Amino acid sequence: MKKAKLTYKQVKEQIRKQQQQIAKEALEKAMNQEREERLEEHPEDRGNGYYERTLLDDELGKVEGLRVPRTRSGQFYPSLLPPRWQRMTNLLSTVFLALFAAGLSRRRIIEVMEYILGFRVSALPQKAFALWIDAARIRLWYQKTVVPCLVLVAVILNYEGYRQVADFEVVVADGEQKDCYRELLERLRQRGLKHVEVIVTDGLPGLDEVIAEVFPGAQHQLCVLHMLRQWLAKVRKQDRKRISNLLRQMLIEADNPQHAHQLLQTFVQQYGRTYPSIVRSL
Repeated sequence: MKKAKLTYKQVKEQIRKQQQQIAKEALEKAMNQEREERLEEHPEDRGNGYYERTLLDDELGKVEGLRVPRTRSGQFYPSLLPPRWQRMTNLLSTVFLALFAAGLSRRRIIEVMEYILGFRVSALPQKAFALWIDAARIRLWYQKTVVPCLVLVAVILNYEGYRQVADFEVVVADGEQKDCYRELLERLRQRGLKHVEVIVTDGLPGLDEVIAEVFPGAQHQLCVLHMLRQWLAKVRKQDRKRISNLLRQMLIEADNPQHAHQLLQTFVQQYGRTYPSIVRSL
């Protein structure tokens, strides 16, 4: 007997159900782990089974039968879930956090998210005008303890003026931050980025050498906010507010390069003799 061929709609529905199951399993595993850590911190409390909840998501639709762990005290509520009264959630971002909280490797998380989203991480352009790299410090539960972590983000600017989030990573901050930056830059090269005009970072020592190794020829520049902080640290208290406003107008709020140049000339005329080092930097 010939097997009936599935329609496109039927195949799409089967894939959606598989995606919902992956999301459900990831969330449940992470919530159970979070409850275990809560009970270790509060030995007077006890686990008290589960209750079921339904979540709605724009991408995945309705995820039914989600088993949410609870405790006898009623004081525990999983941090990955939206408030009890809110049923709609951006489940994809929640699933990403759940996978990380459950201890999956970065490579495995990417594989799962690629399966859910239906596409792979795209290749990068070979050339970019600018590359911003920054790190935010956070603290996360990991293997039953709180550890300091870094969220690394890379954003590229192409020659047409469009920005693109090129890469991100969450790493345990147990080593040299510049080594994390080196790995991030090398990963961008492996994905196809070969040449960058300007790389903008914070003031972390040692980045000049890292950038020269991975992207030789690229100019390294401090981000505007870090430059402002360094300059204002050299300014007398009575001048700080006026100079801060002028520098922000010049570097951030100027309508065009000509306007910024006019503001630069104003700064040189007013403060050139008092703060020559700032003038040289500008």
